[in-house]
Amino acid sequence: MFFFRTRTAPPPITLDSRLEPDSCVVSTTHGDETVLLNAATGRYFSLNSAGGEVWTAVCDHSRLADVVALLQSKYSPAADRIETDVLSLATRLLAESLVHTLP
Repeated sequence: MFFFRTRTAPPPITLDSRLEPDSCVVSTTHGDETVLLNAATGRYFSLNSAGGEVWTAVCDHSRLADVVALLQSKYSPAADRIETDVLSLATRLLAESLVHTLP
C-alpha cells in the first residue's frame, strides 16, 4: 500500500503577512534593479526599484501593510494601486518559491 503526503497550500497572502526569503535565494541590487536568483532552480527574476523596496522589506520581515504604507508615502500618485501590486508581487514571490510566510 502506498501513502502519499499531500502538501498543504500556503496560507493566503494578506496585508498582515510577513515573508522571509527562502534560504536558496541570492539577491543583488544594481542601480534601480534588484535581481533574485533561486539557486535551487537556476531561475532568476528582476525587480524594478519599487519591487526592490518590497524585497528589502521582505528581508527585514516587515508586515506587508507596513510595506504598502511606506510605498504610498513615496509614490503618492499611485497610492491606490500600491496595495494590489504589493499583494500581487508577494503572491508571485511565494509561487516561485523565493519566499515563505512567517507565522
